[in-house]
Amino acid sequence: SSSQSPYAGRTSTRTGTSDTPSTTTGAPRRASHFSSAVRSGPVGVLLFVGPLLLMIPVHECIHAAAYLKGFRSRQLIMGFWLARGLPYVIYDSPMRRNRLLLMLAAPFLLLSISPLAALPFFPGARVHLLFFTLLHTAACSGDALIFWRIARIPREAWLHNKGWVTYWTQTRPEQPR
Repeated sequence: SSSQSPYAGRTSTRTGTSDTPSTTTGAPRRASHFSSAVRSGPVGVLLFVGPLLLMIPVHECIHAAAYLKGFRSRQLIMGFWLARGLPYVIYDSPMRRNRLLLMLAAPFLLLSISPLAALPFFPGARVHLLFFTLLHTAACSGDALIFWRIARIPREAWLHNKGWVTYWTQTRPEQPR
């Protein structure tokens, strides 16, 4: 008795014995330039590690830009806390609560949410974009904690950092002259 395969009569979407997936028309798909570069040794390592190394200073510069006070402002302080290994940006002047919330959320919106919107346009880079997005989202955990704490302060509040302590008031504080 002859047994027939359950796949008899079906056509394959693969051509020959190649591992390269094909389209439904049978034509082989071309590997993206990005995915072939990533598999090519040092270039792949650079494409992977480079964005991760740039992530921290870019993240902090986005915070600084989101204050909307200019990078040359004398109140804008950017630094690195060596004992904790933490970079930081502080605006040393009273600021409205919502402006501070925008400053805290800006890197997350630009470096974690925006890459997700780019996924359909870079199919060869999906894994890398997702990895970067997940890593950056985890790096935003400190910002998220501060955001959550400040979001509980009344909307009309003015906040001011003095060292590592943040104060708030309902009325606009006097500016030192």
